[in-house]
Amino acid sequence: MMFVIEIFGKPDSRGNAVMIERRTHTGSSVTEALRTAQANLRTPPPSAYSFSMKANGKEVGRWRRDDDHNKADVLDDDLESANASPPADGDEY
Repeated sequence: MMFVIEIFGKPDSRGNAVMIERRTHTGSSVTEALRTAQANLRTPPPSAYSFSMKANGKEVGRWRRDDDHNKADVLDDDLESANASPPADGDEY
């Protein structure tokens, strides 16, 4: 499956963040794509703050950089919700 990862800068006081970059990513499932995205995003742009992964225009995962700002960490909640939430309306991701 094909996924789109959007990389955002730090949000302003109103919670708005500028998209810095958009990348494509592949994975056999949402869970696998989230796991491999973590490994592949070890060198995001220096100003990257948070990440959003979408499939077919629907967000399937969101996470932010860890405190040491060296790599992106996928939150356990994202992986658990990806495993527990089937695609809406019978659509496949």
